[in-house]
Amino acid sequence: TCTLVDHINGLAVSRDGARLYVAGLEDILILDLETGAARLLEHGRDLCCGLGDGMALRDGHLFLVQNNGLLGQRILHLLLRDDGMAVEKSEFLYPGLPEGLMAYTCALGDGVLHVNGTAPFADYDKPDTPPMPVIVEIPYAWD
Repeated sequence: TCTLVDHINGLAVSRDGARLYVAGLEDILILDLETGAARLLEHGRDLCCGLGDGMALRDGHLFLVQNNGLLGQRILHLLLRDDGMAVEKSEFLYPGLPEGLMAYTCALGDGVLHVNGTAPFADYDKPDTPPMPVIVEIPYAWD
């Protein structure tokens, strides 16, 4: 049992299958899948790596969907250190979803992040039909 993060949500596995990245309420946990050792992703104090939903990881690029009242709707794009244990660089991407939709999950293509936009869960309990979900593509690149 790991108590380093609360409210686990998004998951991503390193390309070599050695590490599992877990999005939590306040941070991102890195779990060594061979030893079971757990630690938090190292990052600057001014960077919020919590409040995450869906995650995607490829070639040192880690994406975290952050969709909440505190941060708004954004995608945190992290460039990880070569060992995958710390953030070297960060930026925010914005999905530009149609009105009434929120980003929840993401998946990587070649140089593009696919982000789904879905109506907030509470909208499905209302009498009106919620807006149809969409997939948007956000290009990304870092040398």
